Amino acid sequence: MSFDFEQKIKSIEVCSNLQLNTKSHRYLKVKDIYIDFRDIIMVHALSNYSYIYTMSMGRIMTSKTLKYWSSHMEGDTFLRVHASFLINRKFISAINKKQKCVVMENGLTAKISRQINLKALIRMEQCKIA
Repeated sequence: MSFDFEQKIKSIEVCSNLQLNTKSHRYLKVKDIYIDFRDIIMVHALSNYSYIYTMSMGRIMTSKTLKYWSSHMEGDTFLRVHASFLINRKFISAINKKQKCVVMENGLTAKISRQINLKALIRMEQCKIA
C-alpha cells in the first residue's frame, strides 16, 4: 500500500478551507477528512473496502462497505446501479447501452446491474445515450 503524501496534504488543505454549515450542506467524514456530499461522484466497492471518488480530492480509500455508505447518503441524489457501485445522479454524463455502464462527467464508468431496467434509467436521467 503506497502513501500519497501530496494527496494527503491536498485533502488537508481542502478540509481546512471548508466552512461546516450542517444546516445547508451535508458532509461525510472519512479518515479525518470532511467531504461535501455534492462533491462525491461515486463510491466503488471492492470486498470490505470502498473507494470514494470526488471532484476535488480524487480517490479516497475507506474500510467501510458500500452498504454502510449507501445508508449514510440521504435522498435520491445517489443511485445504486450495481452491487459494487453507488453513483451521484448529478454527475452522470451518458449511459452506454451496449456495454451496460454509466459514464460519469470525469470519465469514470460504473457497471449497470442486470436487475436495473435500462430503459427506465435512461428515461429517469434524460441524458445522452452512447
